Amino acid sequence: MAEELAIIEKVFLLQSIDLFSNAEAEALVRLASITREERYESGDVIQKEGATPDGFYVVVRGRIGLKSESLNRSEEAIEHQAFGILSVLDGEPLQFTAACTEDSLLLRIDSDDFFDHLTDDEEIVKGIVRYLAKQLRMK
Repeated sequence: MAEELAIIEKVFLLQSIDLFSNAEAEALVRLASITREERYESGDVIQKEGATPDGFYVVVRGRIGLKSESLNRSEEAIEHQAFGILSVLDGEPLQFTAACTEDSLLLRIDSDDFFDHLTDDEEIVKGIVRYLAKQLRMK
């Protein structure tokens, strides 16, 4: 059986993401407790464009290709990056198909668990608002 990440490792990963970078350690520990590790092989499809979002991911190891037919765009998520967050936040269909370009280890946070967590964690909510405001200023 593959070794699981310690909570502290999950906290550092979550803190490295812009969305959660301003959150306090205690809030990140609580958030880390609702993550689930998932392993994928190269070529595996994780999410499909147009599907209803049911969670978002943080790349622990590996590379994830993100391709959007509708936007005619391709990107890549690498270690310490997240994908699927905005679709979870706005509830709109996924804009990208996410597929592994190499064997990968991801942290998954289910949408329902995430929103349940937000009702109890003001620090995470503040971080999300700051992140979104920053994104709007950059446009």
